[in-house]
Parts: sequence; structure tokens; C-alpha cells
Amino acid sequence: MPDKKKRPEKYAMLSVFFDFDGTLIDSRKRQYQLFGELLPACEFSFDEYWKIKRQRVSQAKMLKLYGKFDDEQIQSFHARWLEKIEDPERLMNDQPFSENMTDVLRKLSRKYALYLVTARQNPFMVHEQLRRFGWDDVFENILVTEQRHS
Repeated sequence: MPDKKKRPEKYAMLSVFFDFDGTLIDSRKRQYQLFGELLPACEFSFDEYWKIKRQRVSQAKMLKLYGKFDDEQIQSFHARWLEKIEDPERLMNDQPFSENMTDVLRKLSRKYALYLVTARQNPFMVHEQLRRFGWDDVFENILVTEQRHS
């Protein structure tokens, strides 16, 4: 964690909150590959899959529309998705959205208190990714919701 005394006092109250997946890192490849693995009959290309997702079509709706899944099958798919989506090997597919993301985060952390908020399930794996990207010391605090909605 950055030393709070390094930031000028006038910035002590200014905070910036970041989401992880889709904001700082590109996790699209991981998600697309798992969808195809769990639904082998899916013939969407990467671009087709993400075109649908950008239209805010939920995973459940995709499964109903394109996989003809019933509610029970959707629940089973979702359980398997949650079981596999944060496997360490899969997380290796994630990359920062920008080559200079580390520099940007470091510069921001000198002026502001940075916080990471993510709906991931596994705090350990979040910290592992932060270490891999060299971001383990730029955030004041990290909140991993572990898929809880309250």
C-alpha cells in the first residue's frame, strides 16, 4: 500500500474508485473462452459474442435464446461458470487495457487515494493479479465482494 504521507495533505480526502474487470483489465478473452467451453454448441466468434454482450444481454438470456436452456440448466451453467471463471490458468488471459496503465495508476496514487472494488469471488486471486501487473502497492484498499449483493 502506498505511504499516505507521500500525498500532499490537500489531496488526502480525494479518492478514486476503480472496478477491475472491464475497466483496468481486459477479461473478455477469459469470459469468451469459458462460455464456449461450457456451451460447446456455441458457434459465436469472439466479436459476435461481445457484440451481444455490449447490448446488455445477460448470460441467462443468451442461454435461453441461443442454447434453448431452461431455468434449471441456466442455474447449472451459472454454478459451473462461477466454479471455473477465476481459475489461475484462466486469469493468465487477462491483460491491462492499456500499456501505460501501471504509469497512470502510479501517478494517480501520488495525488489520490485509489480503491479497487470488484465482484470477484477470490480475494487471493485478485491480489495475485495485482502483483502480476505490478499494481499491488497502488491501492489504499481493495474490496472483493465475493459475489455478495448486499
